[in-house]
Amino acid sequence: MKTWLRWWSGDEPAQSLALVRVLVGLAVLSDLATMAWVGALGPAWSLTTSGGIVDATRKDLPLVAMASDPALLLWGTMVASALAFTVGWGSRAALVVFGLASAQSALHYPMGDRAIDMLLRNAIWILAASGCGATLSLSARLRSGTWMPAVEVPAWPRRLLVLQLVVMYFTAGVQKFGLLWMPMGDFAALYVILHDWGVTRAIPTWAHNPVGFFVLQLGTASTLIWQWTYPVVLVAPALARQPTPWGRWLARWRPERAWVALGVVFHLGIAATLDLGLFPWGMLALYPALWDPRGQATGLRGT
Repeated sequence: MKTWLRWWSGDEPAQSLALVRVLVGLAVLSDLATMAWVGALGPAWSLTTSGGIVDATRKDLPLVAMASDPALLLWGTMVASALAFTVGWGSRAALVVFGLASAQSALHYPMGDRAIDMLLRNAIWILAASGCGATLSLSARLRSGTWMPAVEVPAWPRRLLVLQLVVMYFTAGVQKFGLLWMPMGDFAALYVILHDWGVTRAIPTWAHNPVGFFVLQLGTASTLIWQWTYPVVLVAPALARQPTPWGRWLARWRPERAWVALGVVFHLGIAATLDLGLFPWGMLALYPALWDPRGQATGLRGT
């Protein structure tokens, strides 16, 4: 219990949280720009009287009552607040506004509220409660004359983001119980996914032979193992603090870095082969939280 309490306490430099803030902002701004570019705002967020799907009679959508075009107001609010917290101008208030607007968009168009939207919305609230705007921000520049002042902030928000990532990956792994993810289904999940015209960028003709299929089988099995064992990111740094030969080995080799590196490869691979929109970039935007600004790999050895 004492170890658990120590882990949530203490302060640390603000760079990791600031990087998460900036990257999350860039990711959601890109997604909002894409929505406007493909013309998705009107159908998803406009009133039924204007050709959209939002019920004008609902009472739990305050933006419906505020404007004749709630789509434009909602999009504009999200863009303005995301720009503000990305550059670090009134970061905390901007994060709160964006979180509320994101929740409102989920009420407008529930089917469009993707899992990555929910995950990033959770991260937004954590960032709003943190000191992520203390550095790498316009506010810091105006306040101290430098973009990167030496400021320490509470460490618990970053560690909560790490815990969120670990829970997300592990539960994603244990829920992959479909036959195609298992030996009984020839580990064919990635092969089938890459041949789904709804998400694939291009049919992988290179997989239409035994060697290519084996590569995808290996990728399927590796994905499962990587997600099932992702709690290593939490456990290995904790064990590395122990004054034992095993602890000294873990402290020297830092195996948890392999899980983090595989995550980067995993999401870049998804971005290159599948059209999943915000998902890979939104996930990678959270990865700076795995960097302890005091020099640890994941921050779970801190304090």
